[in-house]
Amino acid sequence: MRMKNNCYWISDSTADSSFCEFFNSNVISGGSYNSAYSSFSFIGGGAGNTVSGLYSSIVGGAGSTVSGAYSAVLGGAYNTISAAYQYAGIFGCNIAAVASNAFHTNCLIACDTFCYTGPVTLPIGSIIAYSGGSFPIGQCYIPLYIRHE
Repeated sequence: MRMKNNCYWISDSTADSSFCEFFNSNVISGGSYNSAYSSFSFIGGGAGNTVSGLYSSIVGGAGSTVSGAYSAVLGGAYNTISAAYQYAGIFGCNIAAVASNAFHTNCLIACDTFCYTGPVTLPIGSIIAYSGGSFPIGQCYIPLYIRHE
């Protein structure tokens, strides 16, 4: 492990990666051509990734950019979280974040989800299986189609 201005390189394979001199506590743990330009940022590997959002990270993949604070790309390729969006997450390919406080993905498969069968209060934004009927007023649910054998 090498250190320069409180920035850490974990692997020698990161020799072609860079840090901005004015920020500290960054970590790039592997890969190549990765850049960390904000304080407390992390790149876990991959190639051609850039983090410039405070407390943000890219876990792996290629060609992704995170500028939004407290945000993360968990893998994939060519994903973007702009500075306009904070607390955003992405997993997938060619995704641009469109909202703060949200997780973005190409496809979500939710196995063994709760099956809505009648009056019950769930947290807003719950993912449930839904086979018809009506939801209680004031509740916000995301209906999913579940294949039944």
